[in-house]
Amino acid sequence: MFINFVINVINVNIRNIIIKTIIKYNNNYFFFYKKIIS
Repeated sequence: MFINFVINVINVNIRNIIIKTIIKYNNNYFFFYKKIIS
């Protein structure tokens, strides 16, 4: 039971890190793209 809880917490943390990284990457890409267009 406790081990399952720990695994869930770790999974949520990893998911959050991945989502933040993707969002950051998308923002950088969008900014770069806008710079090329203008």
